[in-house]
Amino acid sequence: MERQLAQGGVRYERWPAIRGGPQLLKTHARYFRRGVEKHLYLNRSEASGVISGWGTIGTYLSHLTLFEHIVRRWPRRENASFLILQDDTLLKPGWLRQLGSELSLVSPLWARVLLVWWGLERQADCRGHFCAVRPPAGPTEAGPECCGKRFYHGLQAWLVRTHSLECLVRRLRRRRIKNIDALMVQCDCPRTFALTKRLMLGEHLDKQLGSERAAVNSVWRAQLERADGGGDGGGDGGGDGGADGSRLHFTASTLRNLHKTRLEHLVGEIASGGHTNRSREHPRTSSQPLGNAKSDS
Repeated sequence: MERQLAQGGVRYERWPAIRGGPQLLKTHARYFRRGVEKHLYLNRSEASGVISGWGTIGTYLSHLTLFEHIVRRWPRRENASFLILQDDTLLKPGWLRQLGSELSLVSPLWARVLLVWWGLERQADCRGHFCAVRPPAGPTEAGPECCGKRFYHGLQAWLVRTHSLECLVRRLRRRRIKNIDALMVQCDCPRTFALTKRLMLGEHLDKQLGSERAAVNSVWRAQLERADGGGDGGGDGGGDGGADGSRLHFTASTLRNLHKTRLEHLVGEIASGGHTNRSREHPRTSSQPLGNAKSDS
C-alpha cells in the first residue's frame, strides 16, 4: 500500500491495526460491555466465556478506533474528507484521476462512497455509475434475496466525510460487536454510495494475499480445540507437536493464509501452548486526508 500511494504522489498516515486476542478484554474492555454477537463464541459452557472469533474482533476494533481517532482529531469539520484503504487492495493505474471524474457524477451531498469493495449490488439500487447502499447487508436468510447473499461488503477503499464517520461511530456504539463489513451497511448512515462493480478503482486481493482475520480465527479455533482435548482437530494440513505431546493439524488453506499474511509464528505459539497475546500490532489500514474537495487532492 505504501508503494502504491507513493507512486501516486499521495500523502498518507499509516494506522496500526489491533491484533485479536484475549488481551483485548483488558485493553479494550469498554467495547465489550455492549456485547459480542453469538457467532463469535465457541459452543462451550457459559463458564468458559472464550471467544473464538478474535480476528473478527481485531478487525472491528481496528476500524472503529480509527473512526474515533479521526472524529476526535477533526471535530466539527463536516466537509473534511478521508480516503481509507485496507492493505489488501490493488489500485488501478490512474485511480486518482478516475476518482476525481467519478465524484463529479455522484450527488454533491455524498457522505460516504465505497470505491473498492466486495459482495453483491442490487440492481434496484444502482443508477449510472453508483449504487445507493442500504441494508440488509446479509447474509440473507429469507425472501427474494435468499439465501446467504451479502451486499456492499468490504472496506478495501472508501471515501468518507467527517459527519458520516460521526454517524457511524454513534450507531456502531449501539450495536453488538460483529463483522464490521456487515455492520457498516446495517448502520444505514445517510447518503452512502458504492461505485458499481465494473467501475471500481481497484480489486480486493484477499485470494492472493490471504485473509489475516481468517488466519487468526483458524489458529484460535485450533487452540480452543486443544484446550478442550479435542484431539488433532482434523484438517489436511501439517502441524507441530505440542508441549503435551498432542499434535495440531491446520487445513491447507489456513497454512496458506498464515504464510501470506506473515503469521506463521502463530503455529509455533499454539503448538507450544503459548498465547498469542503479544502487544505488537499489524498494520491494516491507512487514512489519507483529502481536504475539502480540492481539485489537486
